[in-house]
Amino acid sequence: MRRIIVAKTMEEAYKARRDSAGAVYLTGGTEVLRLGGRADAGSTIIDISSFLPADISLDRDKNLVIGAAATFQDVIDSPLTPEWLRKACRYMASLSLRMQATVGGNIASLRDDSYLIPTLLAAGARLKTYGNRGFMEGSLQDYVSNGGSRYAILSVTVDRDACVASRRIARSSSTHSALNIALGRGRGFFAALKGSGILQGIEAINACEPVDDLTGSAGYKRYIIGQCAGLLSQEVEE
Repeated sequence: MRRIIVAKTMEEAYKARRDSAGAVYLTGGTEVLRLGGRADAGSTIIDISSFLPADISLDRDKNLVIGAAATFQDVIDSPLTPEWLRKACRYMASLSLRMQATVGGNIASLRDDSYLIPTLLAAGARLKTYGNRGFMEGSLQDYVSNGGSRYAILSVTVDRDACVASRRIARSSSTHSALNIALGRGRGFFAALKGSGILQGIEAINACEPVDDLTGSAGYKRYIIGQCAGLLSQEVEE
């Protein structure tokens, strides 16, 4: 039976997760509670939705700061959001899911069909987190390279003026993507390739060995990587 803890502060939530093996944080629930998600029948679930920030604002340098509990639809609706980030959020085709799924949850899941991670990596996103050393800040790239962490994501900061282009390839708008790939001017390529994980840099993308699965064959995935990389390069250069 699942055990649910409703935390009142980030400190309380982190302690509960540290003391409970296999515990997971809950905000929107679309990743944790979905069929086959990270919370099995015996998991401890720590609800942090009541205090996790959900606002979208500008910092003193005019960078966009997105609270981790902001939903995909919140990001789309905000007048502050650049179009390249709206596009990535719209890759989630279901309005009902967009109104539940949170930005922080999509990042923390580190899924190999992530809607947002390639685009945010290409924009040089930074994270504010909370963990055993209290509040910290660091790059999303380091977070992904380290395989995520038990730290809670509090907010995401991106440069609104970043030049980012992305493509998502799937059998339909509502199925898992075979490839989500993004290119940031001056930052290079980043991709979420189904069956291969989150890949950083064109060398890693070209060197990966795609696998056959329901989203497409290995040969098909190699083909779309090449095609999308060419299209994105042209788009960023224009």
